[in-house]
Amino acid sequence: MKNRRYIWHPATVFFLLACSVVLLSWISEVYGMETLRPETGEVVRVRSLLGPEGLRWFLRHVVTNFTSFRALGPVLLVVAGIGMWLHSGLADACRRRYRSRCRRETECRQLSRKERRALQSAMLAGGIYVAVLLLATFSPWAVLRGIDGGLLRSPLTDGFSLLLAVGMVVMGLFYGCISGRYRTDSDAVEGLMNLHRFIVLYLVVSFFAAQMFAFLDYSRLSDCIHVWTSGWGSTAQQMMAFLLQYIPLIAVCWYYFYREKR
Repeated sequence: MKNRRYIWHPATVFFLLACSVVLLSWISEVYGMETLRPETGEVVRVRSLLGPEGLRWFLRHVVTNFTSFRALGPVLLVVAGIGMWLHSGLADACRRRYRSRCRRETECRQLSRKERRALQSAMLAGGIYVAVLLLATFSPWAVLRGIDGGLLRSPLTDGFSLLLAVGMVVMGLFYGCISGRYRTDSDAVEGLMNLHRFIVLYLVVSFFAAQMFAFLDYSRLSDCIHVWTSGWGSTAQQMMAFLLQYIPLIAVCWYYFYREKR
């Protein structure tokens, strides 16, 4: 009998974390937990999610908590672009073209003349796309820069996931069409849906993760954490908040590829 280590599903983990936040908010309200905002001097008291107000809030915002999750849309866009790369054969062509050693004979199959032409066209299209982005960012027009001329909070950074996904889709389309992999629009759409299992898994995990983060905000436990970590500095706090939003993605990637190996 094989000894296999049991791995919890990420959705289960975030569901239990959300339940823990609910329980912690109730305990904190019972004991009157509060903190003082140093900027305004306002006293922040923790609110319970188990009371009538908390229940009404949850029922009204359960959908918006999920749809407004910060890491939902950008990840789905990039995953669709990666799916096009894999489905069109561009990723496999790059691996066979630039990998010096292969473990199997099938992996060492040389690129055909049509595949080489398709790969060159895809790389050329990608280079032109990057050049257009650089021109739109650093030229005198600078339409992708912010109002103040900076890159922070600019259209480039805010729409980076879309720009990255579009670039991958363009290169995948060029390779797929020229190599003969894509003959109709349905073939290209199938490429966008290539990683549908990963997308569905991420949607399920993101639902529970979004509720957990929303629970922290409503109960004001996030305000308490913000005050307690004020010694880290605002930059470190913002970076930590940004990284926490993408923990579900890291968990899903790890779980997905772990199950694929099994």
